[in-house]
Amino acid sequence: VCCAGSRVFVQSGIYDQFVEALKEKFEQVNVGFPWEKDVEMGAQINEHQLEEILKYVEIGVKEGATLITGGQRLTENGLDKGAFLAPTLLANGTNTMCVAQEEIFGPVATVIKFETEEEVIRLANDSEYGLG
Repeated sequence: VCCAGSRVFVQSGIYDQFVEALKEKFEQVNVGFPWEKDVEMGAQINEHQLEEILKYVEIGVKEGATLITGGQRLTENGLDKGAFLAPTLLANGTNTMCVAQEEIFGPVATVIKFETEEEVIRLANDSEYGLG
């Protein structure tokens, strides 16, 4: 079983506030080599996977999502020796976007606004893969 939440549903009344708070959290994630102290997120499995993730981010932006933070390869402090990607947050997403409907297998989250409980249940269930 694979369980990687890539869709974040947020009620419209707190949407902007939530996105800003999540942006701050994403930017605080310590990315690095797993043997280093305090590292919270390591590299992608390989260079090809890193490129695939970056393609998804590009597609999401082309489809209308807003890149809030991340979306780029990390190379400072020796990270150029691996396939490191900054935690990536997309906002203003819709449930029909590629980034909301396909498995990305990388550190990318798309925030989607909803109004009612009925709507968010419908949106959450509208995925071929049961994506979170």
